[in-house]
Amino acid sequence: MSEALKIFAFLPRRADLSEQAFQDHWRHPHATWGYYVRALRRYAQGHRLPCVHLGPEQIRFDGASESWVDNAEAARTVMDDPAYQEYVGPDEARFIDLDHLTYLIAREEVLDIRSDGADLGVPESLWSRFRAPVSIKVLQMVPGKAIGWPGGGV
Repeated sequence: MSEALKIFAFLPRRADLSEQAFQDHWRHPHATWGYYVRALRRYAQGHRLPCVHLGPEQIRFDGASESWVDNAEAARTVMDDPAYQEYVGPDEARFIDLDHLTYLIAREEVLDIRSDGADLGVPESLWSRFRAPVSIKVLQMVPGKAIGWPGGGV
């Protein structure tokens, strides 16, 4: 199993910013600077969509980022990177409510559903670890204040 990790950051916007101002700033310049953090292998943003069916507890975050790193050691080096130190880190307070920023670290396990007429009544016959259309995530919440990450997340 790969040691590659994903770091999810659940971002609440600062109260003095509109949703549009938050999203615009997060896309650029923040994500543009993040591109230069060497330990990040991939980065994706998920911007919350408006929905009348969500209660207040479900809309406390305005978006979620997903950062891929090679392993736990690489995750620990992100905040030491010069691009993070000079640009990304200081920028977070400009648009994120850091007191409510939350992180989640995940290791993804990829499985595959067989399509060769397997017997549905025999679960062991349905999975193959050699093909990969189904993604299973093993998630662990980590309190950030314990290790000094911004906002007390991871």
